[in-house]
Amino acid sequence: MHDEPRSDLEQRALDAWTPAEPPADFADRVLRAAAEDPRLRAPTTGASPPIDLTVPASRWPRFAVAAIVAAAIAGAAAATASFWPARNTSGETRRSFHDDDEHRESIPLTAAAAQAPVAAVPLDLGVQIERHMRSYGVHHGDAFKFSGSVLVARDGELLSMGHYGRADIASDRPITADTRFKIGSLTQQFTAVAVLQLRDAGKLRLDDELRVHLPADYTRPGVTIRHLLTHSSGIPNYTDSLASAGVEPGTRYTPQQVAAIFKDAALEFPPGSEFDPSNSGYFLLGMVIEKLSGQPLGRYMHEHIFAPAGMTRSALGEHTRVDGRESVDGGELATGYQFSEDELLVPVTGFNLSVYGGAAGMVSTPADLLRWDRALRIPNLLLSQASLDEMFRPAQNPAIAGKYGLGWVVSQERGQTMVGHPGGVAGFNGAIARYLGDGITILALANTEAIDCRNVLDAVAAIAHGEPVDPYPEPVEVHVSPAMFSRYLGDFRLTPTASAELAKVVDAEDLGRMQQVKIYDDNGRLFMLVPTHGAKWMHGLGEDRFFFKDQAATLAQFGPPGAPVEWLRLTQGELVFLLARAHPGDAPPAEPAQVVFPGPFREDPREGPP
Repeated sequence: MHDEPRSDLEQRALDAWTPAEPPADFADRVLRAAAEDPRLRAPTTGASPPIDLTVPASRWPRFAVAAIVAAAIAGAAAATASFWPARNTSGETRRSFHDDDEHRESIPLTAAAAQAPVAAVPLDLGVQIERHMRSYGVHHGDAFKFSGSVLVARDGELLSMGHYGRADIASDRPITADTRFKIGSLTQQFTAVAVLQLRDAGKLRLDDELRVHLPADYTRPGVTIRHLLTHSSGIPNYTDSLASAGVEPGTRYTPQQVAAIFKDAALEFPPGSEFDPSNSGYFLLGMVIEKLSGQPLGRYMHEHIFAPAGMTRSALGEHTRVDGRESVDGGELATGYQFSEDELLVPVTGFNLSVYGGAAGMVSTPADLLRWDRALRIPNLLLSQASLDEMFRPAQNPAIAGKYGLGWVVSQERGQTMVGHPGGVAGFNGAIARYLGDGITILALANTEAIDCRNVLDAVAAIAHGEPVDPYPEPVEVHVSPAMFSRYLGDFRLTPTASAELAKVVDAEDLGRMQQVKIYDDNGRLFMLVPTHGAKWMHGLGEDRFFFKDQAATLAQFGPPGAPVEWLRLTQGELVFLLARAHPGDAPPAEPAQVVFPGPFREDPREGPP
């Protein structure tokens, strides 16, 4: 909040600064026109009908990343910004950009974005998306079906929207266009817009040091607003430490209480020298917005972003109030689900959204995020065109390697600039991708952690661009006799070499957990236990080979073949973890004398057994 009384001049300046709002029904009229156009209607089979934004959601009578292994291995944590790599950066066109705010350039993002050919969207777009979405869980079971919403738009106009699963299993409540989801670090793009609004109003400069705007308790020498926006501040990610800090699920906290969790933490690297996603930076940006606007963050977002964009069902926090009333109308919050050790969906009680603030504290709906996409296409509605371009332009800091703008991942795909972001909190995950050349936007929101929405976006983007897409590939389980399990049982620890290599990309705390991995037999089922992350069921792919039903498609390979097992190799995408069997009284494990991977050993378990 504002720490000191404002002068009359300051108050008049603040009162004068309000975004110009369109007519109250502007966004709805635009979207309704798209929905009424017969060329743009969603298919009637399986997908939802065109959304009607004039009535409340209908009520009808009557799912850590879910992969505990993925969370343990990859260091994933609730609300942590985890970004997908650009598919193709070889053709990236970069523009000169000065860090000094006074020399910002008003230029197009990239030549590729400006010149990208207009894709021919398939006439049966909705049918193809429906077919693909129904392929999830075919082999893994009902708990692994997609539960959420998927939409495709072009230039802000709806092309296809489909809803799957239930917003709440117990009440059999369906998911609709107005179902509210926790959107995790998708919140950060809204926080970035708010910061740029304040910058454009002359209240801050991106190269201001944080200590100019916040008390010294929460700042570090040399850390700037720009560092926070580009995840290059070096401030440790506080959401990795919520449980150890004693934060209680469901309890509401003030921003000062949350910031106290990390205010004394040492920087992990000099500001600006590395790129490392950290929710701490965006939480602090939320505090800056409150300080400079004199408003609670939720109220600021409502007045200056949600209302102008027509986002009537979005809020910063579940219970955000404006003038003593709920700031959102209708649209019930979906229940988030995680997996039990038996691979059943169970409701999860996550942290109160006040814990996440400007980093991951928003709830929104598919329809509102479509309005958001539309608002970003209208210069001067939320930001000037120059500021919109700046937000989507890759940061020129070499440490960021040109892959992140201001609140957005920036990459080159399909001959054009794509800006997007994933997000998730316990029980939810989502992702958005906006192609700046041909105007295609893809959005996926889910209320389970079974399916990574980034994978959904990859497939749906390919469909929208006329590319062939196979059904979602799931490995087919091969029975492994429990009589074989004795070969695998025991304790395993990361080898020194693996620890040294992985320390470059995995948090030390998560690596530490991998020093105490236990493989055990639970009534004829093989499980892997990682401390603090619970146990995960291992499913057979063949002799000595197993897979996990997780988002990251984790593989396990025991070896050497035909001999007593001495090592366990875990593969998760490009990450490879080599663990050695721990014997009683052993010192830290040595490297296995021989690691032979019998072929063919598929790196992608979704291809199924050889």
